[in-house]
Amino acid sequence: MGNANFLTKEKPMDRIQKHLENSASASTAYGNYNPQKFGKLHNHCGCVTFAIQKLFGGTIRTGRIYGVKHYWNFIDGRAIDYTASQFNQPIDHITPDYGKDAPTRKTINPRFRKFWENLKEKKENENS
Repeated sequence: MGNANFLTKEKPMDRIQKHLENSASASTAYGNYNPQKFGKLHNHCGCVTFAIQKLFGGTIRTGRIYGVKHYWNFIDGRAIDYTASQFNQPIDHITPDYGKDAPTRKTINPRFRKFWENLKEKKENENS
């Protein structure tokens, strides 16, 4: 299940949001990055789903949300979308049947690698 020791009982999966947000930057975003308007994880769905899958396993799903291609995780029978806030409106239609499994990546995008390294560094700094 990847590097799941990143989190402990004190930091379960639903508390990782701050670590993800603190790891995001213009250099890890896909395209334009406007965190003031759309939140810190704007255009980070690919990076975030990659990191969550490394930590917790599951699959990465993809589909169109409000006309925009989007990625989210599917773990233990539930959809998990840490970047949904970038749409500034509720996403009620991400159900287990919505979207499709994203293709397995043959290489790791450099943005994803940088985001992953940022995330690990934030965790290490927190523990020092």
